[in-house]
Amino acid sequence: LQLLNWCRQHAAFAVARTSIAAGSAAASARATRREPRASTRGLDRCQVMASASLLASSWFRRRESRQGSRWRLVLADGQRGRASEAYQLPPSGIAELPGFLNVPAEVTQVIQSFATEFKKTPKVTWITGKRIQVYMLGDKSEPFLEFVREHRHSKIVMSWLDELKQRLADVAHTNGGEPSENIATLVGAEEMQVPHTDLLPGQVQVILALTPTRPTLVYDPSMEQPSEKEVARMLGIKVKELRGTGTFTLLHKSNPLTLPVAHVYDHMVHSYGGEFKAGDAVQIADGIVHAGPYC
Repeated sequence: LQLLNWCRQHAAFAVARTSIAAGSAAASARATRREPRASTRGLDRCQVMASASLLASSWFRRRESRQGSRWRLVLADGQRGRASEAYQLPPSGIAELPGFLNVPAEVTQVIQSFATEFKKTPKVTWITGKRIQVYMLGDKSEPFLEFVREHRHSKIVMSWLDELKQRLADVAHTNGGEPSENIATLVGAEEMQVPHTDLLPGQVQVILALTPTRPTLVYDPSMEQPSEKEVARMLGIKVKELRGTGTFTLLHKSNPLTLPVAHVYDHMVHSYGGEFKAGDAVQIADGIVHAGPYC
């Protein structure tokens, strides 16, 4: 399952070049877990990914720093997110969230049923890695919500979605941001995705496992990375173009995308240490090169 501000259309930018055009204590442990690139498994695994679009975007962060004040988050329904130190995103941009949210078996059952029944229709979208994307809330979500309303587990699923939205609001509020209104699910993972970046500056994603599965892969944080000047030189542009809002926005802090393809694949490691059980989550910031695993 996946919740995100719909940025997936930008993913192709990362692989449009012959080279895939960015430490914590867990970094060394993650570096030892390499990921194969293919799988034969299908719809028996689900993940949920959430994207909190931070109010502290590049511009808002600078403004907030100068004024020495905090942005106050008020949700659309009048409820406020609750701050928690457990949800604070560290400087590394990767945070493990064990036991983030309980996942009832009925939730995964309904999602898998919808994905299976409508996998050959426009009600779902197939994305890279042979994943089925189901829109649960927000944009394009009406087919799924209609399916849920008529399902015998409707109350359980809708209650769980409300709980998920509140928990994501807490994460966003803790980090001075606001949650995305769009929630989508990813079902199946027959292939590892191509390493890419698809979050705009200021966006953060939270990936929640619905069943025991493999965590999202990230470029090894312990590896040395090209500098902004080196990236700009490789691309034949000025450094300021990497920091702006134009063509190269998605390369914001995603410097490893200029390295050789084989090198990037060989240094993709698990973003979460240990078992990634149902209900566990990991928070990943913009600029971090990542890829959905096979599972």
